[in-house]
Amino acid sequence: MSYKIVVNMECPSQGSMKAFPFKKKNGKLGVNQVHQDSKGIYEYRKAVSEVSKEAHEDFFGNKEDAFAIKMIFYVEKPVSVKRELPTGRYDKDLDKRIRATLDALTFSEVYNKNGIFADDSQVVKVEAVKLFSETGKTIIFIEKVK
Repeated sequence: MSYKIVVNMECPSQGSMKAFPFKKKNGKLGVNQVHQDSKGIYEYRKAVSEVSKEAHEDFFGNKEDAFAIKMIFYVEKPVSVKRELPTGRYDKDLDKRIRATLDALTFSEVYNKNGIFADDSQVVKVEAVKLFSETGKTIIFIEKVK
């Protein structure tokens, strides 16, 4: 069984986590964690959650399941750009888009109750491509691996 999910927005780039230690009122150490490049991440996660409900009902549950994911990231092409592929430094890294999408597909009580898997460690195969288009969007193909 496989699913195709279309997210009608450009996938943002998700940077690494940054930790900020602080002292709690009880004197113990606490840590706040944030993504370095998180502009648009929460909107993207919400959009993924909204379109993944049907797949959630068929896939979610067994933490032993393995998944293969194929992602096509369509990036809006600026008028001034002449090259055919989004290879410029301002086109954002493919690996950070993959990270954002895998996190968005992961079940979370806060961000995505329609998550496909409990943890993105269940993903054993990833294929991804980044292409220019007139509008930004993400197409995700999800399949259970036997």
